[in-house]
Amino acid sequence: MENIIDAHYFVLPSQGNVYSLTKLCVSNGANKILAASLRRKVFSFEYSGDSDGFLKPTVKEVLFTYIPSK
Repeated sequence: MENIIDAHYFVLPSQGNVYSLTKLCVSNGANKILAASLRRKVFSFEYSGDSDGFLKPTVKEVLFTYIPSK
């Protein structure tokens, strides 16, 4: 924990609940976090490396065609 320099956060458009956050282990070894708000917006959070060896946080909205309400 001594090597941590930055911490990144992002704001959801509304509150979440206990099911709002999950970790995805992608087949290529990368890890992503999916975060959902109660207004049914879902975001993917990941770090991508650049040529200098630094990690860059990336947040993208994941669009679904249909998510049932119940």
